[in-house]
Amino acid sequence: MRRFPPAPHPEIMRADQKDSQYLNHLCDVCHDAYSCVFGPMHATAHQNETKLAGQALYFFLTTGLGVQTLGEEYSNIMQVAGQSGLPLNPAQRTLLVFLQTAVPYIAERLRRKISRASQLTVLHRSSDGNAPSSEDSSTSKIPLWHPQNLKQQLQKIYLQVLQHWPMVLPSIKEALVLLSRANLMLFYFRGVYYDVAKRVAGVHYSLLMKPPQHKTRYHMLGVFLLVQLCITGSNWLRQNVFSVLINTLKPQSEGQVNIYSGRRGIQILDEDDASISDAYWLSKSDSASASIGSQESAGIEAKCTLCLSPMKWPTATPCGHIFCWDCVVESCNQKQECPLCRSHMVHSDLVPIYNAHF
Repeated sequence: MRRFPPAPHPEIMRADQKDSQYLNHLCDVCHDAYSCVFGPMHATAHQNETKLAGQALYFFLTTGLGVQTLGEEYSNIMQVAGQSGLPLNPAQRTLLVFLQTAVPYIAERLRRKISRASQLTVLHRSSDGNAPSSEDSSTSKIPLWHPQNLKQQLQKIYLQVLQHWPMVLPSIKEALVLLSRANLMLFYFRGVYYDVAKRVAGVHYSLLMKPPQHKTRYHMLGVFLLVQLCITGSNWLRQNVFSVLINTLKPQSEGQVNIYSGRRGIQILDEDDASISDAYWLSKSDSASASIGSQESAGIEAKCTLCLSPMKWPTATPCGHIFCWDCVVESCNQKQECPLCRSHMVHSDLVPIYNAHF
């Protein structure tokens, strides 16, 4: 059987850029169709779902059916698997479509769900205090592998995850960025897997035409990216791993003990070199009852019209409407206009509002 040569770097990158253009256009069409049926407010609140629908539709009609995407057809390349260079079987195509569409959506949903649960847990603990549970003495005599004891241990682990989630989340994001850049660095050196999804699925490209005589190499970009990864990776290890190890070896003073878990978390410093984690928990514990009382006396809490949740990091648009920072930035990424009045705006026009209680 004839084997096609591997696709060079420029053709793979050109195909990915072309696919991104068509994919963004299809996602915008799905968003506009949903907005026409259910209104702009619901369309903005469910823009992740409309984006998922556009991605699933595009990749299912191309990769899922075993045909080339528009970008691959434009660059005259084809997806193959293994060293033999055979076309993808149905299982491999399904796995690749799932990794490209469903995995990012599920990860984002889990992140938002855990973040909201973490905020509620911290608020409840700061308002209720750390009173010892009466069930601890009764369940201490139960064997370790008893279902009731296992359930209690899992609940404790889940609560610990929720407590430390605000401190761990930035480290997880940085680690994922480093992983993506490391994959891109390997692509510049070897030219096989352009994204992480194709690396996991074992899918690479073959060129369906005569290869060019002069091959374009991106080794120098790989070297620059390797240097950047070494610098950022060392900083990440120093801030998130070595600092935790040093703090666990050092004897903890009374002022350094976390008021909830009794252990040091990952140090996150603000502009004044103060620990955000300690200041955050202390401010929460000191002012939780006062804030709850003020909210109850007011009887009303402003909600974002996009996510229909309490206002978080209020941000004003040039036309005067106020939304959550994350909501209005995501909306501006889709379309540079106000979600309500459709007036033109760009990211630099957004103004965060501080020291305001809505």
